[in-house]
Amino acid sequence: MTGTEMPDKEASNPSRRVRWRSIVPVLAVLAVVAGATAWWLRDDGAPEPVAVTATGPVAETLDELVAMSDVVVEAEVVSVTDGRAISDPSNPAAGIRTQLAELEVAVVHAGDLGAGDQLVVEQESALLDGTPLVVNGLRALAPGDSGVFFLVAGDGDQFPYHALIGDQGWIPLVADTVRVRTDDDPIGRVWNGRARSELAAALGSG
Repeated sequence: MTGTEMPDKEASNPSRRVRWRSIVPVLAVLAVVAGATAWWLRDDGAPEPVAVTATGPVAETLDELVAMSDVVVEAEVVSVTDGRAISDPSNPAAGIRTQLAELEVAVVHAGDLGAGDQLVVEQESALLDGTPLVVNGLRALAPGDSGVFFLVAGDGDQFPYHALIGDQGWIPLVADTVRVRTDDDPIGRVWNGRARSELAAALGSG
């Protein structure tokens, strides 16, 4: 992963462009926090999560978010395993670790999948030293998380998994109710607190 590779990949593949813009900008921010994370510890000695701000595509409406996506599914996270380490070539101390979240699909709103299928989402989850990341307010997925996921598909050996459409790529559902961040998310401001059935209908599956 290098800065010289990004322009060609972005120009040749729109889906990969969304993926790169949702992950790679984190590296630029990590240079600021790389040396300080060891000081941020909870009372139990575990590192406090680091809040990172990253730029990327922002959908203003649900239709725009669907249009950005290769796959839109209602699903639940059934397992999470370690992914890979990604470092900044110009500063090896600045980097991230990813995780691989396995989703079990319940409802397909878009994409060539069926109920009961499983897919894997790669997501930035921690700094290289294991300090948890919260990117634009979105924490790493955990087993039991459920909701509607807006994903781009990987397209080769370098990107074999799916990825969230930035911090808007997961609309959580809690007790059949939408629960999303509402501060800077235009979709969240519209949908937070509304029923799962309303969201399904808006996605054409209600």
